[in-house]
Amino acid sequence: MDIPRTRENVASGTSSADAALAGAVADSHAPQVTYDQARTSDLAWAQANIEKSQSHAELAKADLARYKPLLDKGRKFPSSNNDAAKANADARPAR
Repeated sequence: MDIPRTRENVASGTSSADAALAGAVADSHAPQVTYDQARTSDLAWAQANIEKSQSHAELAKADLARYKPLLDKGRKFPSSNNDAAKANADARPAR
């Protein structure tokens, strides 16, 4: 019987199994990390688009506010300018 060699082989096998288990556990967390990163990125992108839409709406309202007094005084603008300002001011930011 070669008990010392058997112990060494068993210890080596156990260490390999422990390492494999640790690697499997680490790999099992990777999809969650990837999901969390994608979710955070998507939320940031959506928030940026909301803020952009709100800024465009505010600008459109300001444009309409500038055009209205001039139109009320009879000033002529190309109808496309007036139509665009009104349409943009009436548009709601996407949510």
